[in-house]
Amino acid sequence: MLEAELTRLRDKAGLSGEQAAKAAGCAPSTITNIEKGTTGFRRIGQFTELLAAYNVGFEGQDLLLDWYKNAKGDDWWTPNTSVLPSGMPAYLGFESGARIVSPWFPNAVYELLQTEEYARVLFESAKAADERSRTSSTARPRSGRTARN
Repeated sequence: MLEAELTRLRDKAGLSGEQAAKAAGCAPSTITNIEKGTTGFRRIGQFTELLAAYNVGFEGQDLLLDWYKNAKGDDWWTPNTSVLPSGMPAYLGFESGARIVSPWFPNAVYELLQTEEYARVLFESAKAADERSRTSSTARPRSGRTARN
């Protein structure tokens, strides 16, 4: 996660790896390795110099410094990185750094797109067996409301 963000910031700043290395006071190979996630800076000051060269504001620097300091901690999946499919470590890194979870329901049709038949089946599947007889009377007004919108 941090690696991808640093690469994005370098590209946005229009700097090459060599220019970024010069700004941070390190070798170009260090920038490459940091963007791959295989190494870090020896001094935290080099990281802040790199962020300044990337024109990152103070709030962004605080967030990235926090990511940098916590990047060395091993997550539950770190020992298995070598057997994970391509792209999966980045995905798991995002998951580990998540602050909130937002559900996504690809199997639900939004209200304005629902037909009366769809609404009836949806209501029937959610109701107990003894309540299914009233489903048709509930679905009809619902479809009328979506038709007006």
